[in-house]
Amino acid sequence: MKTTGNYGLKKPDGNDVVNIDDLNYNSDVIDRKLKEVENKASNIKVPVTSVNGKTGNVVLTADNIKVEGSKSLKSQFDDMTTSIGNKSSLKTSNKTNLVNAINELFTSGNNVKSNTVDALLRLDDSLQLSRNSNWSEIIKQIANVETGYGVGDIIEPNNIEIVGDNVFKHAWNREDVDLNADIIIDSDSNIYFSDGSTLFEMSKEGKDIWKSEYGYKSYWRITKLAIDKNDNIYYGNDDGTVSKISSTDLGGRAWYKYINFGHYCDWYIDDILISKSYLYVTGYYHEDGVKDQLILKMDIDDGNIIWGLQPNCSWLEIAIDNEGFLWYYNNDFLRKISNDGETILEIPLAIEDSEEIAFDKQNNIIMSYSSNIVKMSCDGKQIWRIINYDVADGSLYVDNNNDILTFSLNKTSKISSKGNIDWSYRSWGKNATVDEKSKDIYFGHMYGITKVILPKIKYKIVK
Repeated sequence: MKTTGNYGLKKPDGNDVVNIDDLNYNSDVIDRKLKEVENKASNIKVPVTSVNGKTGNVVLTADNIKVEGSKSLKSQFDDMTTSIGNKSSLKTSNKTNLVNAINELFTSGNNVKSNTVDALLRLDDSLQLSRNSNWSEIIKQIANVETGYGVGDIIEPNNIEIVGDNVFKHAWNREDVDLNADIIIDSDSNIYFSDGSTLFEMSKEGKDIWKSEYGYKSYWRITKLAIDKNDNIYYGNDDGTVSKISSTDLGGRAWYKYINFGHYCDWYIDDILISKSYLYVTGYYHEDGVKDQLILKMDIDDGNIIWGLQPNCSWLEIAIDNEGFLWYYNNDFLRKISNDGETILEIPLAIEDSEEIAFDKQNNIIMSYSSNIVKMSCDGKQIWRIINYDVADGSLYVDNNNDILTFSLNKTSKISSKGNIDWSYRSWGKNATVDEKSKDIYFGHMYGITKVILPKIKYKIVK
């Protein structure tokens, strides 16, 4: 009997006897195979019919493919490119491979560190450094590099050379006035001076601006000048008057006060100092053959007397410290005075012939007297002293570095804050004023006024 080629079903021929068992056999085979087909068909998925709304012969690009989240593959790739940056902008020679570029950068940085260490060790081989040191160690050691002379180092004289200008430069001289009072300088570096009866204003170039008579050539003469921060001028006469000249009125007198302080006698204004809104005026009077000193505190606006002191002496020196307090010296005592005229501090000093009192920026006291210059703390403890007639016989000026200029009869000297004489030059007398802006010096003397420029001394280290 024949059978089918795929499943072996029995096929009786025409002359074969039909057997019921054969039919049952065929039915079982067909049933089994159909069930297998049914089982396999249930796992078949229907083919994709569209992608992101596209049907038919779909062509996908990176912009069509969505990955995790809502961004497309192209969008996420663009974000990644932006975060990484454009490789063509790399400063490295390799611009196509990030790993190679980073390795190149590391090598370059390591070379810089090695070269830095080598250079530092050439400067100072005592540094605790090696090429394996990290940058924090290198930076810390840089502070320890010894490159040359520093603050406090001692330089031998044969290791330095003086360069630049080391002498006074003479700017100009005026010889047609017989100076009778101090020289004062305003905020524009114009100078004021008097021949006794006439007050002059002159530019820093030596040109006259104005002049006006305030004294009397026959008897009363201007003896003292002072100037405030607003360029108002104050002057004292030997007739016992104090006057204020307004800076806005080209010499116009704002007020004047005749001072007798209860004494109808000969008066002479000896000194005028300015502190904040007050004048401190010293003067002496003769009465019944007795000479005595007075100190007055006056209001700067109207000239009214606030208080007066009578130290019972024939001479005194006054000064204003950096806190605005008045100090005066007489009869072997240096006294600090309160704003109310009371003595705050009294320092005993056995000195004679005091020339001037000044204060440095730390409120230390500088005094010149009897061939001495002494520096003291504000409670009177001596810091240093110089004994030298050529240096100590005159007025004082303290600069912003606490160095001191002294003006004696024949010499101008510079003394360091440590008490060393840096230089001395022959000059034009002890009546000198320093311009705070330019540091130029104006000397007043019996022949007139001389302007000089301070020496610009520089030191060059040669070893």
